[in-house]
Amino acid sequence: MQPYVALGAVLAERGHAVTVSTGQGFDDLIEAYGLTAAPLSLDMQAIMESTEIKTAMKAVTGWFKAFRSSQDLMPGQLLDMWSVAQHLAPEIVTCNPRHSLPRNWREPLVRLPSLASCSRFLL
Repeated sequence: MQPYVALGAVLAERGHAVTVSTGQGFDDLIEAYGLTAAPLSLDMQAIMESTEIKTAMKAVTGWFKAFRSSQDLMPGQLLDMWSVAQHLAPEIVTCNPRHSLPRNWREPLVRLPSLASCSRFLL
C-alpha cells in the first residue's frame, strides 16, 4: 500500500487528482497524504488477523487452503473494483499485479495517453 500512497502523493503535488482504492482499513494512511480513499468492501487486514488464516500460514499446505478459500472472495472484490473504476472514470488505473483485474476487465479501463495529459488517477 505504501508505494501507491507515495506515488499518489507525488502525483497530487503535481496537481493531479488521485484516488487510492484498496481494502478497508487504509483510509487514514491514504488521506494523511491528501489523497482520496475509495475503500472496497473486503477488510483484508481483518482476514489476515483471523485465527484460521494465521493457523493456515504456519504450513505450506495451509497456504494452499488459504488460497482456495480466498478464491470465494475474488468475484465480489472484482465487482467492487469495477464499480469504483466506473464511478471515478479515471484516465489511468494502476493495479498491483498480484491482485490485478483479469486482462479482459482491465483493457477497457486503461487508456495510456501521455502522463502529462492525465489529471485523474486511480491507484
